Amino acid sequence: MTVYMPEIDMGDAAERIRRFYEHRDGRIAEILRRHGAKINAKAAMLTPVDKGFLRAANKYKVEPSADAVTLIMENRMIYARYQHDYPHNHTQPNVTDHFIQIPFEAEIPLIVEEIIGKDIQEVTS
Repeated sequence: MTVYMPEIDMGDAAERIRRFYEHRDGRIAEILRRHGAKINAKAAMLTPVDKGFLRAANKYKVEPSADAVTLIMENRMIYARYQHDYPHNHTQPNVTDHFIQIPFEAEIPLIVEEIIGKDIQEVTS
């Protein structure tokens, strides 16, 4: 990938870097919210259905802090860990163990790619 960077003076460069950092957490939070919704939708298709409670309990949230912006995927049902972490013989089509982990891990490269792309766009514009 080639990034064209026109000649700029140090004052302009400093201003671009300041703007880049000033709004970065907000950009990352928005990216994580969008990808969290995608992960949640994909996880729903893989989640075992009992009476629908387990599937409905899949949630995501984005938590900004002083050090990071964090995407949290969770299921609030007490038995979710048992269903998620241990192999079961599911009879429903497309249902699997690790129903949150699988779509989460698949989405990580897309999240990283989008963050890097937005960072480059912000600094070069």
